[in-house]
Amino acid sequence: MKLIKEWIEEKITNGSIPYFEYDEFSKITELDSGKFGQVFKANTANMKLIALKIIINKSSKEEINEADDEFTNELNLLHEVGSHPNINRFLGITNDSKDYILVLEFANDGNLMDYLKKKFASLEWNDKIKMALDITSGLKFLHSKEIIHRDLHSKNILVNNGKLLIADFGLSKKLADVRTGSVANKMGIIGYVDPLCFNDDNKYYKKDKKSDIYSLGVLLWEISSGRSPFSNYPKVMLTFRIRFGNLREKPIKNTPPGYRQLYEKCWNGEPKSRPDIVEIYRNLSQLSTDDFSCLLPPQPDETNPSVDDNYDLNISSNLIRKIKNLLIISHTLIKLNELDKNGNPKSSFDRSNSKTFLIIPSDSQNLNSSNEKKTKGNPRNLLIIGHAGSGKSTLSNVLIDDIGMALYNKEVMYEKMSEINYLIPEGISQILFVIAGKFTAEEESKFNLLEDSIFGNDIAEYITIVRTKFSNFKNERECKKDKDDLYNENETVAKLCKNIVHIDNPPININVKDKDDEATITLSRKRRDRLRTILLDHLNKVFQEKGVNYVIKLL
Repeated sequence: MKLIKEWIEEKITNGSIPYFEYDEFSKITELDSGKFGQVFKANTANMKLIALKIIINKSSKEEINEADDEFTNELNLLHEVGSHPNINRFLGITNDSKDYILVLEFANDGNLMDYLKKKFASLEWNDKIKMALDITSGLKFLHSKEIIHRDLHSKNILVNNGKLLIADFGLSKKLADVRTGSVANKMGIIGYVDPLCFNDDNKYYKKDKKSDIYSLGVLLWEISSGRSPFSNYPKVMLTFRIRFGNLREKPIKNTPPGYRQLYEKCWNGEPKSRPDIVEIYRNLSQLSTDDFSCLLPPQPDETNPSVDDNYDLNISSNLIRKIKNLLIISHTLIKLNELDKNGNPKSSFDRSNSKTFLIIPSDSQNLNSSNEKKTKGNPRNLLIIGHAGSGKSTLSNVLIDDIGMALYNKEVMYEKMSEINYLIPEGISQILFVIAGKFTAEEESKFNLLEDSIFGNDIAEYITIVRTKFSNFKNERECKKDKDDLYNENETVAKLCKNIVHIDNPPININVKDKDDEATITLSRKRRDRLRTILLDHLNKVFQEKGVNYVIKLL
C-alpha cells in the first residue's frame, strides 16, 4: 500500500506522467463541481485553453493498491486511450498549494446535454449521424482495449469544435478489474443505465460491454430528440418501469428507419440481443441513402447557384460554401456530375462506408480562374494531415471550408489509412502535412509513420509540407533556409517530401469589439487570399507535371 500523493510524485519524477507547473496557467475559471471533483478552464502560456480537474487533496492520507484502485486505474486508462480523436485527451498533471490536478483537453462547446439544448434546432440529420459516429468510434476504441466505460451519458460526452469526445473515466475499469456486484455497478443516471443493474435479485450482475451498448442506444435516441431520456417522467417509478415494464423512450417523428432500428437493438432488455460496437459502427456508416430522403436539399431559388450542362461554376469562397451546404449528406458521396440541371442530386448516389467528402470540380490548367469548367478524367485526391494547433483546420477552411485529418498514434494511423485505402482506391495524389513551426518530437514521429502506412502501401504519390505561421513567407531567402534546415534535420522528410510551402495563416474568427478588430480581420482575409493563391498555384504546378485532372478530397 502507498499514499496516493506519494504515488503521484513517483509517477511525475520517473516521467510516467507529464507535469505542468501550475503558474503556467492563467485566467482560471470554475466550470463545474460534481461528484468526481471540481473542473476549471484555464489558459496556457501560449493562450490555448485547457481543462483542470481536481482529483485529490495533498493532505489526503488515502492509500492505494496500485493493482486494484480506481484512482490509479483512471490515470492509467487516460494514458492508454487519450490518443484517440474521440476520447477526451489527458495532457498531464499539475498541483497548486492544496490539490493535485489533471490537465485535460478543453471542450469549447461543453457537454452534449447542454450542446443539444443550445444547438438542436440548427442540427440536420447529417450532423446527428456524425455525432453518433463520433461517440461510437470512441467507444469502439475503448472496447478494443477491453475497457468498459460504465457511466456513459450526455454529460460525460464533451463537444469540441463540433467533434464529440468521450470523457470521465471515474467509473471505467479494465474488464479483468471489474468487481462482481460492486456498488459502482448501480451508479449513474437512471435513464442511461442497463436495466439489469436495477434488479436486486440479480445482485451478482456486473456491467460489461453490453451495458455500454445499452447506454449508447439511449445516447443515439437523445441525439435524435434533443432532450434527455425520461425528462418529463416521474422519477419515483422510473427504475421499476424501465426494468420490469420495459419502458423506453418513443422514437421521434421523421427519424430515419435504419437509425431508429439500430438504437432500439442497442437498448434491448436482453444483453445477448444487443449488437456489438463494431456492428453498430458499421451500420451507422452504411445507412441507406433511402433513410435520408428528408435530407435532400430544397428546390433551387434565386439564392441557389444554377448548374448547366457544362457545370460552369465560379469557384469563389461563397459559392464553395453554397456547394458544401447543398451537397454534403452524411456518409453519402455525391459528385457534381450527379446533379441535374437545377443543381439537385439525381436519384442514384454513390455511397461510402465511413466518411463524408466534398468534391469540387476543377480544371488543372487554370485552378485560380474565376470561371472553371469540369473536364472528364481520372479524379485525383488531396489529403491534409496535421497536429492539433498546427493550423490544419484553418488551412482546410481556407481551401474548401472543411477539416483535415489529425495526427494519431500508430494504431489509429493504420486504421485511418485502411479506411482511406478502401474509400479512395485510385490513391491520393498528394498529402499536405501541416506544421506550425519546426518539427516537434511527436510530429517527427508521426511523419515517420507515413513512410510505412501511406507510401509503403502505395496509398499516396506526393507529399508537401505546409509551414503555417511563417511570417517571412514572402522572403524567398528565409523560405529556402527553413526548407534546407528541415531537410537536414530529418532524413525521412528529405526522402518523402517533394516540396515545402511557407504561408502565414492568420485567424479571422476573432471577436469584433472596435474598428481595429475590423481592420485586423480585413488584413487577415487579404493574407489568406494570398496564401490560398500560393497553395493553389503549387497544386496546379504539381498536377500539370503529372498531366491529370483532379478534384480535392479532405478527410
